[in-house]
Amino acid sequence: MATYAVLMRQPRPAVVAALTARYPESHEFTDRIWFLRTSETAQQISDAIFTATDSKNGVVVIRVAASYYGYAKSEVWDWLAGAFKEDSRG
Repeated sequence: MATYAVLMRQPRPAVVAALTARYPESHEFTDRIWFLRTSETAQQISDAIFTATDSKNGVVVIRVAASYYGYAKSEVWDWLAGAFKEDSRG
């Protein structure tokens, strides 16, 4: 499995609804940034979350590397640490 970030230029409720329905273990960082884990590719994620929306404009799906740093609530770091721990197990 891999960890991805879904980045939206502006809040997109239809994208979030599709994302949380398909990836219930996803984690909201902000109303425009979500993290998720899946064995799918970035393109497959993009295709899946846009089936319920009318425009792909302004949304990016990026695979996240295990090297990260910043300041956020502890639940964000806990979620990321768990995701990368699972990634290292294969």
